[in-house]
Amino acid sequence: MMASWKFLKRRLKELKRESGLGATRIKMQCVGICVGGPIAVVMPDGIWYGGCTPEVLEQVLTQHVVGGNPVREFVIAEPATE
Repeated sequence: MMASWKFLKRRLKELKRESGLGATRIKMQCVGICVGGPIAVVMPDGIWYGGCTPEVLEQVLTQHVVGGNPVREFVIAEPATE
């Protein structure tokens, strides 16, 4: 888990410098779904990702946060569609 946290800190700092990305990371304790952790959520989309290794986080950052396309392979929860 710490490897993912450190990766996210470094990579967000790089992306902010490169593209002006406005992103924040917040460390939390278990919110009831820790078994699939580390967990990340992209807001305001409300899409939750599980198994967030540094490699998974890189895909989430580049494809979803920057590119706007969720990485379906790692989604564990998302808002219901109407």
